[in-house]
Amino acid sequence: MTAYIYKCLEENCKDKKDYRFRGLCRSCTEYIGGEPVVPIVRVKHNVNGTLFQAYNSTSTEGRAITRKEKQAHMQAENTDEKDASSTKE
Repeated sequence: MTAYIYKCLEENCKDKKDYRFRGLCRSCTEYIGGEPVVPIVRVKHNVNGTLFQAYNSTSTEGRAITRKEKQAHMQAENTDEKDASSTKE
């Protein structure tokens, strides 16, 4: 399992420490009465310090076709071809 680190991306952040958990940056988040008013969330980075890029997986192949589905598809094509040839005559 790949380990990730979390850092604050604010320009004037005094906290340069790497964290193993996501959360609020303690030095940048503004608090009133112990409650966060302006929350600043830490951002996920790779272990080497680069910004984490999520991989978007898209299925280009789809699922495998079953034998029954293939037979039904072939029958539908054959009936379409017969209908097209009968209308031409």
